[in-house]
Amino acid sequence: MSQTEARKDAYSKFKRKIEIESLWLYISRILSEGPRSVSEIRRSLKNDYGIPVSTITLYTVLYRMEKEGLIKRTDDFPIRFQLTPYGSLMYRKSISLLEEKLYLLKNGRE
Repeated sequence: MSQTEARKDAYSKFKRKIEIESLWLYISRILSEGPRSVSEIRRSLKNDYGIPVSTITLYTVLYRMEKEGLIKRTDDFPIRFQLTPYGSLMYRKSISLLEEKLYLLKNGRE
């Protein structure tokens, strides 16, 4: 593998981690604006954040979020989800952590 290929691979891995493996953060941000259906969440992920996600992946993440108490269902048809107070707290806490780490990556310890 050439150095260029290795760099692309590292970038691809990082991109996946901050998008797909952290999808719950994007969903939390979307739901912070109010309850949304699965199709509305999926459309927002693609249009607002450039993250095309399969329906199966989205349902898997939503199920985990619901199980952890981050979100709850508000309607049965169409199924709509809303962020819980606990989910809002975890979202804000995680965003603060990301901001702190990004600052350190950009500036180092000063």
